[in-house]
Amino acid sequence: MKKYLLLFLLVYPVLKLFSQGFTVENYSVEIFLNKDGYFDVTENYDLDFSEPKHGIYRDIITKYDFTDKNGKTRKHKIEISDIKVPDEKFSSFFPVEELANGYKRIKIGDPNQFIFGQKHYQISYRVKNALIIEDSLVQFYWNLKPADWQTGFNNIRFKIHPPEGSEISSDNSFTYSGAYGNSELSSDFEYDFSEGIYSAVGKPGFVSEQGESVTVLMKFPRNKFPGISKEKILAERYGWLGILAVLLLPLGIIRRKFGSNKKLIQITSYYPPENIDSAMAGLLLNKQGFLGNSRVVFSLLPYWGSLDLLTIEEKPRKGWFGSTDFLVTKKRDLAEDAPEYQKDFFNKLFEGVEKDKTTPNAVYLQDAKLRSRIAGVYMNIFQKIFKEAKKFYDIDARKKMRKASCLSLIFSFGVGAVFIWFYGFFAALFGFLILFIFGVTGWLKRKRNERGDRLMSELKGFYNFIKMAEADRIKVLLAQDPYYFETTMPFAMAFGMLNEWAARFNDLETSPPSWYKSAQPQSSSGVANVFSSGSFINSMGVASKIFSSASVYSPPGSSSSSHSSSSSSGGGHSGGGFGGGGGGSW
Repeated sequence: MKKYLLLFLLVYPVLKLFSQGFTVENYSVEIFLNKDGYFDVTENYDLDFSEPKHGIYRDIITKYDFTDKNGKTRKHKIEISDIKVPDEKFSSFFPVEELANGYKRIKIGDPNQFIFGQKHYQISYRVKNALIIEDSLVQFYWNLKPADWQTGFNNIRFKIHPPEGSEISSDNSFTYSGAYGNSELSSDFEYDFSEGIYSAVGKPGFVSEQGESVTVLMKFPRNKFPGISKEKILAERYGWLGILAVLLLPLGIIRRKFGSNKKLIQITSYYPPENIDSAMAGLLLNKQGFLGNSRVVFSLLPYWGSLDLLTIEEKPRKGWFGSTDFLVTKKRDLAEDAPEYQKDFFNKLFEGVEKDKTTPNAVYLQDAKLRSRIAGVYMNIFQKIFKEAKKFYDIDARKKMRKASCLSLIFSFGVGAVFIWFYGFFAALFGFLILFIFGVTGWLKRKRNERGDRLMSELKGFYNFIKMAEADRIKVLLAQDPYYFETTMPFAMAFGMLNEWAARFNDLETSPPSWYKSAQPQSSSGVANVFSSGSFINSMGVASKIFSSASVYSPPGSSSSSHSSSSSSGGGHSGGGFGGGGGGSW
């Protein structure tokens, strides 16, 4: 006796856990088929709760692996909409939840109230894309009572209203009941075809248990559904592409007019354009990805050196673990008309150096105080370069482009929300991404003005010469201007091509930049062989890395989403139609 009591105590919590605590005393369903290809369903439940519950939930599977009459399987999704539960509180899955789970859940009841005893519920909804359309035949194949209800159903009845003018009989209307796959016509109902309605009432004692289905298959001539056409199906399935095109067309016209630059006529140039420094040139060409690229800003140091504003001296390593440093010495101040970003950088570079008795008017690149100063103004320097560059762009066109970009971004979220309801997740994701990317890239678009076009034409010509210049041409330029490398080197650095540019000067008789002093010993002639050895380029690379570290320095301080459905012109079976799912209590 004690063994049985112990077994009961162990099993009871499990039974309690899986107990739904209600039975379906009466269940009726009425369906109206529409000539346009959808149908409306109304389900009525008379329930008896043997345990206190908040209510019930109803699950309707929406994703299927559908097999057609030719045996070809494809993904198929039905749509559930216009859900109503009169006089009851209810909620239903959002589209994203439905997509993730593969079914629509309708949850009925109040979490603050319990139900006990008898209760009536009515659920109505519209179903789209659930008719099986063949060449000359349309089939309605639906599980009136799906298998996954967590209780048995008593006293089942149904009424199905076909499209107007349809003829129905036992030759084109079939019902199946029982376990999944049962293809025998059900003998558990009394059928009636009067008044053009296919109706049935369950025979006394018939109960559709958990795991069993009641499925109806009806076949109609294609002409009874004049609202169904290939064009309409395509429009419903792919109409979102047309909507997207309508939105993108005017946005594209605006982008072309206010965001696109005209094709430039490139003029070969051996020198950078006048009145433009290396940092601005680096921004305009943007060959390194300007924002956050410290080499573009660092190029101002050799640029100022070429203007005789400062000198850079390489200091050798001290000890086994010492690292190379660079002493930057100010010779004179910037001109009054220098751009603001140059002044900010120059002033921060040499801030307070007059008071340093050890290195007057000079600073080491690895100095902690310098690293802190540069980190504090680094992004501000970038912003001011961008601000200065506005004079080369059409500001009015940029404003219009940004308005269009904002509109595109707003559309992206609106289209995503609307498309997921009407066209599904893929359409929503695709539409959102296209408009969002269009908006983001449009926001970054800048159309040059006439001054900017002239400047860019010269700048690209100079860039292409640096990229492809031949040694013979460079020889001629050096003969005409011994300081040619010194003048052009900062721009090559800003373009990210310093190594390639310097390599073209190998074996050429030229002096190192006048503003630079190397730690390498000079040759017997007194001229440092910087280009053949590459020491100058290596040193500039080290100095650039040191500056990069300074610029970022921070001072301490349903269990499955896919279900199967198949049909052929021959017959059906229990549980084989759309409308799978079930429900339970909560």
